Amino acid sequence: MVGYGVISVKEGMIRVTDEPFCNFLCSLIWPIVESYWLTCVYLFTLKENKKHVVVLSLLPQHIQWFGENLFDERIVEYYESCSLDTIKSSIEKFKNLNFFKS
Repeated sequence: MVGYGVISVKEGMIRVTDEPFCNFLCSLIWPIVESYWLTCVYLFTLKENKKHVVVLSLLPQHIQWFGENLFDERIVEYYESCSLDTIKSSIEKFKNLNFFKS
């Protein structure tokens, strides 16, 4: 990022020099981060509420519903965070990391 002039480093301090480009990169990356966050928070709520059981095949739709509600409440910034593809990817990643058992 230093080579492209997006950020500069002086005396151990990092400064954003090309803010529009940095905002563009954040708008590409942040919805993916929010999708993983939504999945993690939803799985945590399942852990806390042991009476609530979700069928694994319906888990992405439940997380999407949860994300859409958080978007409506303006907790989640990007609606793209509720994408089923990204949510399914995050579920697979968390499953591979043994966050939960199927």
